[in-house]
Amino acid sequence: MQEKGVYSRPSVISPPERSDFVKNDNFLVGWFGEKRPLSCIEISDIYFNLKKSILAKAVMVAFRQVSQSEQVRNFLSKVLSLADSNVQMFQDVLNTECLSSPPMLEPEVTDSAFSPFSDRLMMFQVGFLASTALVYYGMGWASSPRKDLTLKYAKAISGDLKIGKDWLDLMIENGWLEQPPLAKDRKN
Repeated sequence: MQEKGVYSRPSVISPPERSDFVKNDNFLVGWFGEKRPLSCIEISDIYFNLKKSILAKAVMVAFRQVSQSEQVRNFLSKVLSLADSNVQMFQDVLNTECLSSPPMLEPEVTDSAFSPFSDRLMMFQVGFLASTALVYYGMGWASSPRKDLTLKYAKAISGDLKIGKDWLDLMIENGWLEQPPLAKDRKN
């Protein structure tokens, strides 16, 4: 991929010469005052979440383009809008720190209108992407002590929770959500 020029290398930080220890709560600052630079863990989480959101955005463009249902296309437009918002938010964080962002993938989506998948299968994949996004945003949130990133992760999570609710409603309405096996009802 590097030889062909299609590999996007994540940002690189210089390794420290010695270990440093946090001496006060300025390490947590982020809402007001001067922000400290992002830690390598924060950079990794943001970069990964950004790549995931960029991929989700390209998948939504492709799925919306080939979906047979107007209802599904409208839903995918909402998901696309949320993914775009999350991409912008996390790109802004990296840009502010003079760090690189992964490339956008929408230009790789062809103009085909023929769907190789059913709307049901595409919607199942959208639900999977939304639920895994919640996990990865939560991990990023949990591993970042910088308070300004807390707000960004909370915003991303709340958006995905809203999309998840809309997804469930659409899946149930169309009879596409299979109930998993349940434990025995011991009370009855």
